[in-house]
Amino acid sequence: MTADLSVFDNVGLVAAIIAVFVAQFLKPFAEWARTRRARPSLALASGGFPSSHSALVAALAAGTGCQVGLADPGFGCAVVLALVVMYDAMGVRRQAGRHAAAINSLVSGLPSDFARAIQEKPLREHIGHTPVQVLAGMGLGVFIGVACGKFVGW
Repeated sequence: MTADLSVFDNVGLVAAIIAVFVAQFLKPFAEWARTRRARPSLALASGGFPSSHSALVAALAAGTGCQVGLADPGFGCAVVLALVVMYDAMGVRRQAGRHAAAINSLVSGLPSDFARAIQEKPLREHIGHTPVQVLAGMGLGVFIGVACGKFVGW
């Protein structure tokens, strides 16, 4: 290891951080394009288009691959992590959002005093992603990871 390297020389890490910020920045614009409603709060929310989780891990894998090569075990670990996170975003987290919607619907039909005793505020429903949202996040992440690895000059 060279002592003169800093955390900013880690292409995968830098690409991942850039990708998550870009994905979060794009969410309100994607919502505007879809619904013509302004929702700036989406820039700080989970769920939605594109998946920032997918962008984060895809950029990590792509940037790592560009820096150390595709045969490096670090790249393999990053790819496996990315696949697990993206699968989880489409599966477990998406189902948790559906469960939250069902629970919120059931609780809203109860008398208000009883409902407040069960649940202080509605559960967050938009925590998972559709396959399209995950693919968009993955594409964004790979693009940013490769751009950081190839074009920025690391």
